[in-house]
Amino acid sequence: MLVVSAVVGWHLFLLRHETVLDQWDNASPTVSADGRQVRLAYTGGICGDATSEVRVHETIDRVELTIVTREEVVRGDCASLGVTRYVVATLSQPLGERRLIDGHCAHPEWGKTYACKGT
Repeated sequence: MLVVSAVVGWHLFLLRHETVLDQWDNASPTVSADGRQVRLAYTGGICGDATSEVRVHETIDRVELTIVTREEVVRGDCASLGVTRYVVATLSQPLGERRLIDGHCAHPEWGKTYACKGT
């Protein structure tokens, strides 16, 4: 039992979780033929596991998409490399002529962001 506790404790020491708002690549959105799905590319880390979701806020003239990632952050040696990751947002109405807006700086209450002024 002591060995299991020590291993679990060491694992918890090496890992922590954080929620990050990722900036998506403005040149990359791909809209489905019916206009109801938008595929976004963003840069994610290579250390630890991560799960991402897209939060969608729609108005008459714009669609704000915010990528929210819950990631496992590994303490110690980890290369500061990023890899391209993809997520898909589903809209309640076709995109049409509405503008796509990246909401990663608009919601600091949802998590950390590294690309906004004042963070």
